[in-house]
Amino acid sequence: MLLVASVVPYFLTEVALFLGWVEKYGHTALVGLLILGDVLFVTSFFILGGEFWARVKKLFEWPGKTEIPDS
Repeated sequence: MLLVASVVPYFLTEVALFLGWVEKYGHTALVGLLILGDVLFVTSFFILGGEFWARVKKLFEWPGKTEIPDS
């Protein structure tokens, strides 16, 4: 959930730019929103742990993977 929630601040920033809320809230609020998204993303790495990332890595392994001998 935290990993998915880290994407939300970027969409909120895009909406704020599209609707012209920059004048109302200022650039500092938008930059803070983007930093929040980055912090949530990095925090999710630590919370999810190594077992989760091992499973994700295993999704991209070829089933018939063999070692190539060195020449």
